[in-house]
Amino acid sequence: MKTLVLNWQQQAQAFWQQRAPRERRALQILGAVLLGALVVQLAWSLASNRHKLLRQMPELAAAAEQSDRLYEAWQQLNAANTARPLPRPEVLRQAVEQRLGELGPKLVARWNGNGELLLEGRTDFARWLTWTAAMQQENRLLLQRVRLQPGGDGVVVDAVFAFAATAP
Repeated sequence: MKTLVLNWQQQAQAFWQQRAPRERRALQILGAVLLGALVVQLAWSLASNRHKLLRQMPELAAAAEQSDRLYEAWQQLNAANTARPLPRPEVLRQAVEQRLGELGPKLVARWNGNGELLLEGRTDFARWLTWTAAMQQENRLLLQRVRLQPGGDGVVVDAVFAFAATAP
């Protein structure tokens, strides 16, 4: 590598020495013009990006405020849900079992000894999302573990749910 650099330097010096003084001066002016153009391009690019960011600041501030409002609303909803007393496990199980049919006939549900609901089988993805959201909101049935894989007529589901009072 060092010899390559030395060789390049020697070639550059030989090239420079072969030029007439008038040609050297023209090359120096051309180099200065190119360097100046690069500096101007860099300064223009930095200024342009700065102005673009300044134009985006109001939008970003509005998005941050909206995010704060959504977070506060989520906290209030969460506080309201935790303030509501949790019904007995038998009542919750019965409410969940009444709505299991919404997922379709290809989904098998069973309760394990820890009071967790195990779901396995195939269902429509939109139904799955709607049912899971409803169970969380209405019965505080929380998703503990899930594995969804695309299937021919929906998704293959392997999920474990637990009630909020028993969830880790």
